Amino acid sequence: MRTTPEIDYDADKIGSEETLIRLLCSPLFYNEQTKQVNIDAFDLRMLGKRPETYVSLGRKSKFIDENQYKQFLEKGFRIWNAKKTDKYYGYGEFQCSQALSISDAIEINPLKGDDKAHVGMFYAKNDSEYFAGPLPKNNPEILEMLYDLAQMLSNKVTKI
Repeated sequence: MRTTPEIDYDADKIGSEETLIRLLCSPLFYNEQTKQVNIDAFDLRMLGKRPETYVSLGRKSKFIDENQYKQFLEKGFRIWNAKKTDKYYGYGEFQCSQALSISDAIEINPLKGDDKAHVGMFYAKNDSEYFAGPLPKNNPEILEMLYDLAQMLSNKVTKI
């Protein structure tokens, strides 16, 4: 059985019809000219020397109020514009069930911590572990999964 210390196994599970949010930036995650979400929007990265183990998502139903929701959407601007090389673009909304239907390797779980609106998209590597970033892009199944996730948001991008 796969486990990780980042998942809050005691928290309420995420409902299949819950709306989830992925923050996007350009050009890494979204190409504003072609209006296409890049597969990197759902890849796992290296965070310095530490590999990312899940894709950060927002759980729309768990934002306490409009102000917390707005702060979440602006988080992308604070993160990406700190480098002054990337332009923040916006976000895409989707139903949890849409992502889960793409691959059996995709799991969306609540995370430990006080922020109940922050959840993680994990990728099952095998029966006993999850992938850590970056994903092996020489694997056709991984590429297809990332492509399908990107396509899931293709017509659902909102600019900030």
